Amino acid sequence: MAALLALPGVAGAQQAARFSGTVVMARGADTAGVPRTVVQLHRVSAAAQGVIDSTVTDRRGAFAFRVVAESGAAYLVSARHQGIEFFTPPLTTDRARPDTGIRIVVADTSSGPGARLRVSTRHLLVQGGDSAGWRAAIDLITISNPGPYTRVGPDTASPSYVTLLPPAASQPELADGDVGPEAVRFHDGALALYSPVAPGELQLTLQYLLPAGRDVAIPFGDTTAAFNLLLDGEGSVTAGPPLEGPIPTTLEGRDLRRWSGPVPGGAVVQLDLRGPRHTPGWLLAALVGLMTAGLLSTVFLLRRRRPALAKGSSKP
Repeated sequence: MAALLALPGVAGAQQAARFSGTVVMARGADTAGVPRTVVQLHRVSAAAQGVIDSTVTDRRGAFAFRVVAESGAAYLVSARHQGIEFFTPPLTTDRARPDTGIRIVVADTSSGPGARLRVSTRHLLVQGGDSAGWRAAIDLITISNPGPYTRVGPDTASPSYVTLLPPAASQPELADGDVGPEAVRFHDGALALYSPVAPGELQLTLQYLLPAGRDVAIPFGDTTAAFNLLLDGEGSVTAGPPLEGPIPTTLEGRDLRRWSGPVPGGAVVQLDLRGPRHTPGWLLAALVGLMTAGLLSTVFLLRRRRPALAKGSSKP
């Protein structure tokens, strides 16, 4: 991308763009405009990222920006409410259809008991074994906030949400999702999320390694409405809540077996990953990279389509 932007006639290509919309807050079944709210316009390019303009909403919650858009750059708008930044998805710079109907939904914050965060869906994909005796796993978790408040920790040292990981998981890390790696910490077999969770859904994509020659426990701290386990290669579910499966499934030309169903909080799904291993012809690092790339296609087939409205997030 940087090389492309450096080409003559590309980096300098500019066009006028107009962005406008409203900042609203849910009021029961309706919404109301939020006046006197700071709204910022952000530019993200290969060369630089940051705020390039700001304004304050009028009494109806309306705002507008005009900018000379840089070719190859992405633009988005955020509104700050009670210390939390609520961002839009990337905006269009097409002059033929300007983004003039932007709607940023903000919410008050709460750290009290209120409505609990829920796990609406979880998709766990376990790859075949490698020569070192490990199996790469991709774990997509969708956290749902059904309440009217943005959930935050009671203080800056406390997480807004904690989810359990398999005790045998090795080298866990955040692969993708709606928050950056600085917003999560892995500690004592759990992932702690320090990002505010706005009303709606927030997705986390984790990757870690599971031992290929032993039983593995998958603990569930909270009820998961829809759980999908996909195994590539040897292995089976040996204990836990009743799941439908194994169901032969083919995704991206790969033959998998799938188990599906709801899982109550406090339950443990037991996997037996032992058995004859088929050693792939690639190194572990290449396997993990392949899994990360292939996950997008898997998720798009399994996950629920997310609303087009802007969702809240934070930039620590």
